[in-house]
Amino acid sequence: MAEDGASDLKNYPVNYVNGRIWVNNHAHVLQGKEKIANNKFLSYAMSHADIESVLVGGGRAKLNADIMMNLDVTLPSFTEQAKIGAYFDNLDHLITLHQRELEKLQNIKKSM
Repeated sequence: MAEDGASDLKNYPVNYVNGRIWVNNHAHVLQGKEKIANNKFLSYAMSHADIESVLVGGGRAKLNADIMMNLDVTLPSFTEQAKIGAYFDNLDHLITLHQRELEKLQNIKKSM
């Protein structure tokens, strides 16, 4: 989750990553506690949390770690979180596939 530098405060940058990754000091790395918070669901929940009112800073909004750790996030049962996370993951995959298909069709249209 971005710490600062976000250009769109309504859609604050949150990215789900699985595996090894290098992250600089301008991001918060979150991981759900085992059997309490599913990471895919947590990613979705944090991307939809209303954080605009708790951001600090002047020209560049910043999400402090202390404030982020105190955000209220409603968590259903772990099993339900896993199902919701998988559902949204599948939707993201389908959207990506349709975006690629649209780009191909737009290129075909341009060439005609």
